[in-house]
This record gives sequence, structure tokens and C-alpha cells, in this order.
Amino acid sequence: MNMRRFVLLLAATLSLMSPGDALCSAPATQSTAWGWFAALSTPSSWWIVRGMGTLILRGEKFSAELRSEDGSLLISLSGTIEQGAVHAVAIRHETGDNPRKLAGTRKVVKLSNIRSTRDTVLLFEPGQPGGLTIGITRDTSGE
Repeated sequence: MNMRRFVLLLAATLSLMSPGDALCSAPATQSTAWGWFAALSTPSSWWIVRGMGTLILRGEKFSAELRSEDGSLLISLSGTIEQGAVHAVAIRHETGDNPRKLAGTRKVVKLSNIRSTRDTVLLFEPGQPGGLTIGITRDTSGE
């Protein structure tokens, strides 16, 4: 294939992509192997839940569906991750609660002595005493 034909093929492929796709450093990733917890304190008690979830990354944007152990959708997240800083909105389903603005970090750490990494997002609700805290994590092997 000559260079001109390659450039035309590349241009045609890029024209079919959305602007967000063209800016991604990698294709969207999705995994149902994300474990999570959420904690919210009230003046008299703690609300703590955990389960498995799906997290979809597309460039700097992400969305997540966090489900209970019985598969019920408890929390939806959407937001951005830029240079490890995370900003998101959390919707707690079936609670009547208002959407909550969260901030936090994402870290990807290579686990020592094994071919695996741990990808972790930790979010909290700034400026809210007893605010919502969410942790999401997965281990990958050779990805």
C-alpha cells in the first residue's frame, strides 16, 4: 500500500469517529470486574454498601454503574479523570437523594512481584460533613 492510499484510508476511518474517539489515547474500556464500596454517615449511623460494578473509560470521561450484591443498581457515576484528579456526579437510585458532586483521585499501581496492576478510584464529597465516599477498584493481569 502506498503512502497516499494509507493517508486516505486513515482520513476516512477518522471521519467515521466522533471527536471524543479521535482524542482517546485508547479505545473505551469496560469491565464488570470492578469491586466497590460506598459509605455515607448520618448523625446517628452509617450507610455502607458494596458490590460489583461496570466502569467505562473513554479518554478523560467515565461513567459507572455500581450494583449491589443482588444486582440492583444503587449508584450511577459520571465525570472526568484528568492527570489522576477525578470529578464526578453520583446519583443514588431509589433514595430520593439529590445528585452529589464528588472529587477524588485515580491511581494505577503496579503490584510487586506479579504481572498485575491495581486500578483504584477514591471519591469523596468535599465540604460536606458526613458526605458520601466511594471507592472503586480492580486488579488486572497483564492488560
